[in-house]
Amino acid sequence: MLEVRDLHAGYGRGEVLQGVSLDVAPGECVALLGRNGVGRSTLLKAIMGMLPAPARGGRVRYNNEDLLGRATFEIARRGIGYVPEGREVFPHLTVAQNLLLGEPSGRPARDARGKAFDAYALFPALHALRDTRAGVLSGGEQQMLAIARALASRPALLLVDEPTEGLAPAIVHTLARVLDNLRRDGMGILLVEQKMTIALDLAQRVAVMGRGRVVFEGTPQELQRAGSVRAQWLGIQGQTT
Repeated sequence: MLEVRDLHAGYGRGEVLQGVSLDVAPGECVALLGRNGVGRSTLLKAIMGMLPAPARGGRVRYNNEDLLGRATFEIARRGIGYVPEGREVFPHLTVAQNLLLGEPSGRPARDARGKAFDAYALFPALHALRDTRAGVLSGGEQQMLAIARALASRPALLLVDEPTEGLAPAIVHTLARVLDNLRRDGMGILLVEQKMTIALDLAQRVAVMGRGRVVFEGTPQELQRAGSVRAQWLGIQGQTT
């Protein structure tokens, strides 16, 4: 599905990604871990074609098609959804209007069985808020809206950046359940998440980043046993919980 090979990218003259390589398969959640500033968010933006300058080297392929150099809207139309850090909903538009912007050509996207996406079935709390401006929603409601908007185009791969940051435990549980159900339905997910418990519960594989590259890749269980990796690159001593 997604193949990233030896990717070098950054902002202006500053190179943030210094040879990143990873894969995401259909129906797999890959958790991207690391300390702040190691390039996790930059990687998602590079995949989506959102950096101010094109990547300086490497390769990004999605379903055997090269993505580097393509515009963000072209990448999205190929079946990749993106939920940015900070949600970035349109504050002066209603919930319903935000969701409409996520639909290709303003029409509800349909899956292979012809079923249209229903944001309100996925997040029932949004139904009563459909005529409410997004700027007055709580952080959790905005995060649900951001995920629903990204899913409105029926992507096969979802890039999610810090979805649980600053949210109450009940909302965190709801978002984790939704992401896990999407993965079980066959969606690939590349997840940047600071909460280790959530990340390791959702992920089938883990990639740890440090100094602009992947320094460890394996299963959550293998990361649990890799004490030196956790200590050096995550600042965690002992077993993660």
